[in-house]
Amino acid sequence: MIRKRRRTSTLLGVLFLTCVPLFLLQSRLFAVRAVEVRGLPADEEEQLRPLTRALEGRNLLSLKLDDAARALEAAGWVHDLHIRKVLPSRLEITARSRRPVALFVGAGGEALVDPSGTLYCGPPPPNPCLVLTGEARHPAVRALAAFLARSEGLERRFAGAHVAPDGEVRLLDRRGHWLTVDLATASECLALFETLLEECPGYASAEAVDIRRAGRFVITG
Repeated sequence: MIRKRRRTSTLLGVLFLTCVPLFLLQSRLFAVRAVEVRGLPADEEEQLRPLTRALEGRNLLSLKLDDAARALEAAGWVHDLHIRKVLPSRLEITARSRRPVALFVGAGGEALVDPSGTLYCGPPPPNPCLVLTGEARHPAVRALAAFLARSEGLERRFAGAHVAPDGEVRLLDRRGHWLTVDLATASECLALFETLLEECPGYASAEAVDIRRAGRFVITG
């Protein structure tokens, strides 16, 4: 009799451990009813809304946060995502939007470039961006993007940038000069070159200038 009771208790325990999780995973009690987004401006949050709506109705217990993050990152301009489950039926999402420093224009179309050199699709930037052409996948693009991000106001002084297949970087200024630069010394060299333009009228007719060395500018044109 004791053995029968033990077997019955074991069977009931197995049934309990099997059925209760199934019940919880199918229960509407844990269906996602609200998705709260933090860290984004109101207009960008609204643009993300179609993707967050796709998470509504999913079971909060079975929802994998990595899958949810990948779904939201499909927006392209969203990154640094943190998602938290709040029982019984809410998701809290904290995210940041990528900040464009350049607009890449190539044979395949246009894409924005963030300070890390990542190309992505996103809302039009609120401020003018440099137009980037050339080898978008070259490692020099990452260095150029970082330089643009830390050089405030550069987009007002230059119209474009070009990265050659060998990684050579050139900037197109508003006067029409193509300036070949070394990003490690570019800030110093650009300041010196602009001083020379003001003091020496002959420089104004230059078509291209190699300013990779602060003390030695090579002028073409």
